[in-house]
Amino acid sequence: MATARCDGVIVTDVNGVPACEDQGGAPLAWVEVEPFDPTDIDATTAGEHFALGFVLYATAWVIGKAVGIILGIIRG
Repeated sequence: MATARCDGVIVTDVNGVPACEDQGGAPLAWVEVEPFDPTDIDATTAGEHFALGFVLYATAWVIGKAVGIILGIIRG
């Protein structure tokens, strides 16, 4: 099942059928959106993205720990 999005305003006509229009009332074409398919994901790219997310999380955690240690030293 394909889905579609409207880059304007969704209105209904007298029959209740949805239509896509711009702000001035001119009709716009519906843009078809391909459904997400997990089999399209490359395993190598997925692994790289996971590793990058882990590195970003670990960096923030290390900085937080370092700031906590520095504040502990300052407080004495």
